[in-house]
Amino acid sequence: MNKPDARRRAAAHGRVHYRVELNGAAAEVWRLVGPFDSLPRWHPLVSECPLEREQDSGAILRRIRLHDGTVIVNRLTGHSDSDRSYGYELVEGPLPVAFYRSTLRILERKGGCTLDWSSEFDPGDAPEDEVRRRVESLIGPGVDALKRRFGV
Repeated sequence: MNKPDARRRAAAHGRVHYRVELNGAAAEVWRLVGPFDSLPRWHPLVSECPLEREQDSGAILRRIRLHDGTVIVNRLTGHSDSDRSYGYELVEGPLPVAFYRSTLRILERKGGCTLDWSSEFDPGDAPEDEVRRRVESLIGPGVDALKRRFGV
């Protein structure tokens, strides 16, 4: 997958969105999920997630290895500890997409926080419903693990 251009970004029309209220304090949840390489500490599908630099641009990449051996590479597109959010796009992986980007945010609220994890994609030639199910199969277990850990 190459760097997405403006046309691909405009063409993204598939979407997966999780918005879940958690009982944990926003700062506590962010300490766990905020580091771009933290997935192995909380996402049950992920065995390792080292960071590296993209050779041509210097961008930060995470090389996610799932327990089944699948490798997914994401490029960090933005990170803010003060806003408790980060964005990333898919560089390589098992999703049959022309473009994919995602944003994870932890929003403060009285009595806890809200996890807001949204993804948008251009399915290219793949059926949109199939891509949506595959995205859900990757993100959903992480959301469920956070719900178990912090309560809802």
